[in-house]
Amino acid sequence: MEFFDNFRLYSVKEIAEITGFKENKITFLFRKGTL
Repeated sequence: MEFFDNFRLYSVKEIAEITGFKENKITFLFRKGTL
């Protein structure tokens, strides 16, 4: 998944700002196996 590979370059807070998600939701997504 190129999308998530690119997102690994960002911190969780930066991802949250870019996507508009809350930090805990982003952390949950990454915990599900994208990282």
